[in-house]
Amino acid sequence: MKKLPKLLFVPIIAVTAALFFSFSGCGSIGAFYALKDAYDKGYVTVEDLESIAAYHNGDKECEQTLPADVENDIKKCEAASLRSHGEKHARPDGVHIVAYYGEYNGFYAVIIESDWVGYPTDVVNYYEDIGGVSFHYTSHGKIQVWTANG
Repeated sequence: MKKLPKLLFVPIIAVTAALFFSFSGCGSIGAFYALKDAYDKGYVTVEDLESIAAYHNGDKECEQTLPADVENDIKKCEAASLRSHGEKHARPDGVHIVAYYGEYNGFYAVIIESDWVGYPTDVVNYYEDIGGVSFHYTSHGKIQVWTANG
């Protein structure tokens, strides 16, 4: 009977470690969320989505500038994520923020690309509705939100 607790100890530690790392995003650098997930979790509101969509769909220009320290953290976070998925040479200088749509309660709406992820060459032209707000995509990059508090 004494071996049972020791036998359970290893799986419990493994599951705990897996849960810790799955929720940590990019470790201490922050976390990314798909725009729909951020909305579903209440991190961004319908009003935020409307603003992001207006910028993304070309209805108005984002007047905000992404702070340099946030830009660096976003790039570090994406590089760390890529490394955790097997791209062992991923570095922040190979991550590119191709669009910035503003900051919403500590969440930064961006589209990012990297030197390590290839994109298909087919033509993209589709709409995604989130919270009743329509986003028109004409490229493969998807809007994500990043937060330092991931």
